[in-house]
Amino acid sequence: MSDIQGTSTENPEKSPAATPAADTGTAADHSWVPKRISEITAARRAAEARVSELEAENARIRAAQVSAPSAQADSATPGPSSQSVEQLARAYAEKMVRDQTEASTVNQRIQAINEAGAKEFGQDFEKSVQNLQLAGVGGADFLRVLTSVPKAEAVVTWLGKSQNLSEAMRLSTLDPVQMGIELTKLSSKAAKDLKPQISKAPPPIDTIGGSGSGGDDTMPDTKDYKAWMAWRTKTRTTRR
Repeated sequence: MSDIQGTSTENPEKSPAATPAADTGTAADHSWVPKRISEITAARRAAEARVSELEAENARIRAAQVSAPSAQADSATPGPSSQSVEQLARAYAEKMVRDQTEASTVNQRIQAINEAGAKEFGQDFEKSVQNLQLAGVGGADFLRVLTSVPKAEAVVTWLGKSQNLSEAMRLSTLDPVQMGIELTKLSSKAAKDLKPQISKAPPPIDTIGGSGSGGDDTMPDTKDYKAWMAWRTKTRTTRR
């Protein structure tokens, strides 16, 4: 609007607006005013658009300056190459194979322990296994360590007895290394304690037919202590 005012006040004497309409006999021509307003409005909008463009450009430059150090750091650290990715994949596959092989080996050894225990200790081994399971003994670490212990079937049978379950529970809480040491020490004791006791009874005496001793002189089973003592006393008396 300042341009309009400057044009109308620059020379009041010569301005068409200052001359009364009655003097010329014609009306003043104002058709140029809307056109001038449109031009000014367009110029203002163009200036505002330019300012917005400059501000956006300035913001872009500042953002580029901030991100430049990060970009340099990223460029300094090379990304994984296809070769390194392939190596990682190969290492992972090899680890999976090792884990599967180890699991298969452990299962085979556990099966061997079960077979040896059932053969050597029979129902005592089966009962011990059930007792250990009820007591919560038999985790992955325990089984893995057990497969590397000598005479493992004797260890299982011994630990599974009711009087030894507390010791079994204590051992199962140890770390694998300490557990292995303790179970290895226990293997000798377990094998010794579970070894069948050899009877110290004297061999049966061969009797001569017609000796006059009546009754059956066959030695009874040593498990029947009373019968065996009676037989022993009888045989000693007969020999005298």
